[in-house]
Amino acid sequence: MSILQQGVTPIQDQLRLRALVKQNEVDEELVRRSMFLLESSSNEVFIYFVPIVAPILGPDAYMGAMPTEVACFISEIYKLGARRIVVFSLGPVGCVPARAPLLGAPVGRCLREDECDVQEVQPWFGELGQGRAY
Repeated sequence: MSILQQGVTPIQDQLRLRALVKQNEVDEELVRRSMFLLESSSNEVFIYFVPIVAPILGPDAYMGAMPTEVACFISEIYKLGARRIVVFSLGPVGCVPARAPLLGAPVGRCLREDECDVQEVQPWFGELGQGRAY
């Protein structure tokens, strides 16, 4: 059984479809039949607090902007015809893959000190799917 027969779209096809979306040439049937799995925050929060470049926004503004950006993205894919949208709640930031290459990062366990501001955003992601219309 091929990957396509299993219902998985290869990355090359995903990139081609992304280009078509940018050109407003959307295959509405494909979008309607697709399931969108979204997880936002874990790496974004981690990268904010361990930045490669200095952040533009302060921590409160950044944490406040994240849910707004997710809601805008969901609204856009909804307008394109997406109806099966799953948003995963924020997981433990100290366990995200981005922290693995840090000097002194523990092996086989998560960093605990990265959980500081996560609690501010987490409730919003939990409420996102409870009747909010786009």
